[in-house]
Amino acid sequence: MRVGMVCLLILAMIAGATAALALTRTVSIDVTYRDIQIVFNGERAEVPAENEPFIHAGRTYVPLRVVSEFLGYEVDWDGDTSSVMIDSEEDLPVNGVVDTSCDGCWDYQPTDMKPKAGWENVDMEGLTREELVDALGCPPHVIRMTSVVSASNNKELWVYHPYDEDPTGLYIWLKGDVYHDSTLDEFNGFWCNQMMDMTFWD
Repeated sequence: MRVGMVCLLILAMIAGATAALALTRTVSIDVTYRDIQIVFNGERAEVPAENEPFIHAGRTYVPLRVVSEFLGYEVDWDGDTSSVMIDSEEDLPVNGVVDTSCDGCWDYQPTDMKPKAGWENVDMEGLTREELVDALGCPPHVIRMTSVVSASNNKELWVYHPYDEDPTGLYIWLKGDVYHDSTLDEFNGFWCNQMMDMTFWD
């Protein structure tokens, strides 16, 4: 582990009645480098040395381009608007999610995969990851964040599609490879609010 200093450019947009003025300022922050690895479903991403992830104020910062391109997105910088542009290289189906259940596989699957019969009666409180798989079956759709520091920091979200002709998703969150929470809610695809709730992933 080593400590360093990083200079950041901070863009502040001040909107007026008829125009917006973009202000740029430079600040220095203290950061910690800990040889942080980025792992997607067990597959480690190659991170250039100049883009090494770091920790600042208790949060881990990773390079957006490395993450996006690993997931198959194109990244570009629009200097005129100071915007990072992220675009898919292919049209993504609105009724599918990324299937990360196979090693190194990022195929898009239909969202009609159900949990085992009787799932409504399963008491999930306190169940481990393996016990949940036994009770519900393998989750067809998984988003997983693996910690290189401690398994207790692992976070995971499973999504099943339990009903026919119904856009409801069964969402199950895990922390430290143990059941954390679950809900039934409308399923709108991979980028729906339930899946991208950043209060869980922080």
